[in-house]
Amino acid sequence: MLPGKSGEGTAALADSREAHLFAEAGFLHYARRAYAADTGSELTIEVLTAKDEKAAYSLLTLLRSSKIVAGPPGDACSESDSGLIFARGAFWVRISGNSPADLRRRIALSVSNRIGARKSVRPTLVARFPQAGLNPDSMRYFLGPISLETYGTEIPGTRGVFGPETEIAQANYSLGALRECFRS
Repeated sequence: MLPGKSGEGTAALADSREAHLFAEAGFLHYARRAYAADTGSELTIEVLTAKDEKAAYSLLTLLRSSKIVAGPPGDACSESDSGLIFARGAFWVRISGNSPADLRRRIALSVSNRIGARKSVRPTLVARFPQAGLNPDSMRYFLGPISLETYGTEIPGTRGVFGPETEIAQANYSLGALRECFRS
């Protein structure tokens, strides 16, 4: 383990560039472990226990760098050259670093299996978006004003207002020559 790059709780969270999003999502526990191999490669594993399944799914949609696909690992995941993110129940997991992609995937599967079966909830608001013309790679699910301001696309004439239990989802659509951003 790499000293200074590993930790748990709010102390480890303070070093994260996404701490404001994690706080908005209502994290219950956060742990980060960083490892270095003799070959010079590094691997970081972050596990966040969110307040509920919606919060973990929201973080997946906001922090992904590629399209979201059905798991395993997890209920849904996003994999890129630099890492893998997945959500399983109320757990959000990110595995990143310059280690080989197959190693990151094997570790993700192992972590997902250790989490075990959980209640999988794709938020109803997201599930009800019309499918015709939807660009699924553009779907974002917001649980608060910080995430909306940071990752949302401004739509003229609309303003997201958050009260208790407010959810906003946003996605891009293409129907022929028409290209629009839809928010609900």
